[in-house]
Amino acid sequence: MFTSVVSRGRSVWRLPGILTGIGGTLMFVGVMLFFVVIGLTLVAGRRGAQPRDIPVSATLTAPARTGWELRLDRFGFWFAMAVVLVLIAYGPFFLTYEPNFVSPGFRGY
Repeated sequence: MFTSVVSRGRSVWRLPGILTGIGGTLMFVGVMLFFVVIGLTLVAGRRGAQPRDIPVSATLTAPARTGWELRLDRFGFWFAMAVVLVLIAYGPFFLTYEPNFVSPGFRGY
């Protein structure tokens, strides 16, 4: 009498439906365990010791005043590098498909 949704559907949907069910169940269990951990932390968690100051590090070498290292601290250099990398990555696509980006036009009469 009772037929599940998976058995009524197409046979090619059976495995993806089962995997979706397993994934949804794991996700639900994970979310519930997250809330259990948060709740138990609030209710039964131990208080830690007072926070301590973080020690300050000592500088071993002075920053460079000349040389190529100064270029690495400028925003413009990294912006230019990002533009170059984007052109390398997407340049062949835009050069190959450029004619397809032009609309042939439309005549309303």
